[in-house]
Amino acid sequence: MRRILLLIAAPFVFLSVTTAQVTQEQADEIVLQRISQNTQVYYQYILFAKESIQTKMSVTTAAGEEIELDYPCWVYYVSYYIDCSVDMDCVHIDLGRYLIINENNGNLLEVKPRSYTAPSDLAEWRVAKAIYPITIETTNFSLPQGCAWDGLIPDSLYVINSRAELSQHLACWANVILDVDLDKYTLLAFIPKYYNCHSKVEKILLQQQSGNEYLLSVDIIPSATAVACPLFVSVLVPKIAETASVELEINIADNTPFSNAQMTNSVNQFSMEFFATAHEELRTDENIVRAGGKSEQEF
Repeated sequence: MRRILLLIAAPFVFLSVTTAQVTQEQADEIVLQRISQNTQVYYQYILFAKESIQTKMSVTTAAGEEIELDYPCWVYYVSYYIDCSVDMDCVHIDLGRYLIINENNGNLLEVKPRSYTAPSDLAEWRVAKAIYPITIETTNFSLPQGCAWDGLIPDSLYVINSRAELSQHLACWANVILDVDLDKYTLLAFIPKYYNCHSKVEKILLQQQSGNEYLLSVDIIPSATAVACPLFVSVLVPKIAETASVELEINIADNTPFSNAQMTNSVNQFSMEFFATAHEELRTDENIVRAGGKSEQEF
């Protein structure tokens, strides 16, 4: 474990308290004033705070760095984001900063750890302020050859946080290794009901609506052909808590004349029956094993 006192520290004096100590409300005000200087650059942020005064500050980051101060202070962590839905040429970043308010005089100290990482116990910190919605970075995910999604219910969103969960929805050849880090990421997967594999996913946008609520919005251009193959959509996102609520919203892209009503149930039913038959054959093949089942190699 690495121990650091400060890497980059920028002291600011916002408040002078001579007769009383700085309260939590005053500390919040000082920190928000500081953050307001950066919002035009970063657009969005979430501010976390320790619930009580720290007589001696000691914070361990998720990367194992330690930040220590030997005076009583209010401790905050702010995570800045660039909103790529506003600036489409931007690069998504997550820049973490620690803001420390001296309880005795109101001075502010800003600390940037080497790794930009959040506190290891961030789940225990209170959310002091957040600018919602926050756009979350998504990365398209494709299964390797030899694996197929299995048993997904159309228009149902699957929030997958572990390999055990993933194994419930996959069928793979025994020698296939699936390289995905579900300790660091969450996998979101679904089959849109009225679209086949020739439809085009135009846009995927994941936004955090509040502390524990997310919205996954997907724009799709439907195919005019009645081809019996389902469309699978799956993305990797930064880890989402298992207790979080993620809502799925499927939209028809603006540049198509089709509507959901025009994508008939008969075509959809034929597609699902065809796919179910294919997977029944996949499960009975002696050279195929269920992902997560016993095999010589573990994905």
